[in-house]
Amino acid sequence: MFLMASWGSSGAGKTTVAMALASALAHRKKDVLILSSEMRTPELPVLLPTVTGLTGNHSIGPLLTTSELTEAALKDRMIGHPKSSHIFCMGFVSGETAAMTYGPPTRAAVTSLFQLLGQTPFQYVIVDCDSNPLYDQTTLAALEYAQLGLSVLTPDTRGYEFQKAQLGWLGNSDVCHMDKFIRIANPIFSHTPIKDAQALFGGFAYTLPFSPQVAEKMMAGELLTGLDTTSGAVFERQISRLADQVEEEANHANSIRKNE
Repeated sequence: MFLMASWGSSGAGKTTVAMALASALAHRKKDVLILSSEMRTPELPVLLPTVTGLTGNHSIGPLLTTSELTEAALKDRMIGHPKSSHIFCMGFVSGETAAMTYGPPTRAAVTSLFQLLGQTPFQYVIVDCDSNPLYDQTTLAALEYAQLGLSVLTPDTRGYEFQKAQLGWLGNSDVCHMDKFIRIANPIFSHTPIKDAQALFGGFAYTLPFSPQVAEKMMAGELLTGLDTTSGAVFERQISRLADQVEEEANHANSIRKNE
């Protein structure tokens, strides 16, 4: 398993980037699990808007409050994407508020969950993180254990101030290796001044275009591939480049592990 964390400023499109990357990897016949750690908004209806009938029995909530996890309990909460046999999702279901419904996740439970995920056949696990890791043990663990991170930011003052504030303490952490995070600009408006943002942030590894088609497909529960508008095609090419880098990093990690 190659573990990634999709994290960044609120509203920057962390979930969209996670789904787009999963779609690109699934197109290459790779098995991917998206694990949402969003505590305030149930994400399964966002990731899988066409999947109905999900109840608390499908929620990740109970897994985050007990360290006595079983493979069977984990399997029941992996919901297959209706458009791909290679993508599965885990998260909270509609109507839940994590802390109120189940209580705050414990570090022991989260650690146990990540250990169990390491025994699954998924080639990639993407943790769709909460913007504020101080309030979420799952996000903190993802930032700590991730072999590669995606720092998704709005290329504007809000995104810059978020990065400045968060990296002020995460950058000094002994366990959160922020040097492993790839900075991705994801404009949420068509008029975002990308060139000015490039200078302000010190550059981005990937710059995604503003694309209404991406938003439409995400809302419809479609895979974020096969985009046919100009901005959509640019978005897909950038995500494909990112998938290339992810596969290269994963192959390198596997090579090191085999030689140890």
